[in-house]
Amino acid sequence: MQALIESLPNTKISYTVANVTNKDDVQAVVDLVMEKYGRVDVLYNNAGRSD
Repeated sequence: MQALIESLPNTKISYTVANVTNKDDVQAVVDLVMEKYGRVDVLYNNAGRSD
């Protein structure tokens, strides 16, 4: 993610790691977005699993 952010210098990009099965983690993501940007336009939840 850091390389992607650095390749797009004129954009506002934020990322964080969260466990989407944990309500507190999801709330922390929303709180981060609200603090940095003041609103949520799109929330993309990408969950993966490795066995």
